[in-house]
Amino acid sequence: MPIAEFDTEGEPVPEPGDTARMTFFSDAAVAFSLTLLMLPVADYVREAPGKTWGQLFLDNPEIVESLASFVIVVICWRYHHLLFERIRDYDRLTLWLNFVWLFLVISIPINTLAILPVEEKLPSPDRIFLDTFFFRGREDIPSVNYAVLWGCIALSFLMLTLIARNALPPHRHLAKSEPQRQLDPNMYFRIFIICAVTAAVSLVSPFAGDIVLYLGIIINVIVSRRLRAPQAQQV
Repeated sequence: MPIAEFDTEGEPVPEPGDTARMTFFSDAAVAFSLTLLMLPVADYVREAPGKTWGQLFLDNPEIVESLASFVIVVICWRYHHLLFERIRDYDRLTLWLNFVWLFLVISIPINTLAILPVEEKLPSPDRIFLDTFFFRGREDIPSVNYAVLWGCIALSFLMLTLIARNALPPHRHLAKSEPQRQLDPNMYFRIFIICAVTAAVSLVSPFAGDIVLYLGIIINVIVSRRLRAPQAQQV
């Protein structure tokens, strides 16, 4: 018979569970979301087989927005992966929070389509190409569409924050016990705040929302490095 393990308080440690099925299902859903983002790009290439990539990007700046959303989904998946490789078991709350996270990630391609310009109202190619990096807003695209996109992204990180707080220390009943696998749940909450503020500001001005986003990313990187520095010195 296997010898039962006990924690520091003398309580029996539950047998490790299996999160493989949940993570595989989540990976498949993320892959589907990435595929949806690339399908419009394939249509642009098929409709203009004789054009160079440079001309395709100028004539269809929506490709840049699709690629930007592609990167966003990959980042969401990466943070999801970091969290779930530290979880050995899950409860009902974790399961449903993960399903909400999947819904939000799958919604990113749909919300990306909602911020693409109407073909009949396109301005000059150079102008709209630059606007894909700093959304200045266009008359035919409501600002609320930008806010909904970033709101979904913010909520996806809120779901990861709730899962982390439910599973990771000090609630170690779902987390793996290896010290090297410790993860700070606040890292997800900081990204949630950045995206939520971006969504709120985008209601007024998508351009200002992008500025807030870029500044928030820089601040988050600085804060994360400062928080990791003491841990590195201890090791």
